[in-house]
Amino acid sequence: MAIDLSGNNSTEIFEFNVDTLEPQLDINSPTEGMKVSETLLIDFTVNDVNLPENEAVSIILPTGETIIDQTLFEFDTSSLDDGDYEIQISSSDKADNIATKTIQFTVDHSITDKKPTDVETTIDSSYYLIIGIGIGIAIGASFIPLAIRKKKISKKQ
Repeated sequence: MAIDLSGNNSTEIFEFNVDTLEPQLDINSPTEGMKVSETLLIDFTVNDVNLPENEAVSIILPTGETIIDQTLFEFDTSSLDDGDYEIQISSSDKADNIATKTIQFTVDHSITDKKPTDVETTIDSSYYLIIGIGIGIAIGASFIPLAIRKKKISKKQ
């Protein structure tokens, strides 16, 4: 409450939050020392009651690129040479409390199972024969009840 020399007074109430805790980073992927060959899945959550709406999280990739405000990201490692790399995940809240985690991973292109690009798919003709016989039996079996019913109707007349 404030009162000036003329006797005017004013009351103002302010609410504020004393935030001394850094955001909590929970990294689901990658795990420390993980081996990848083509794609590194980066998946994490941030918990803090005082996060800003924009630029709350950042990921610094080994290429120097920074990804902002994404907690799920697929990083294409196919252009990286085999070796050890790291990513840095950071989050800051409105009180400028910062949490940072650095995760090391290994790129190893030899673990990639390359899919053949020029494979001819052939089906053995015996499969066609088996399928044809099965269809013939199914059609024949469906006519048996009709033939029996027709025979019973013929006997009644």
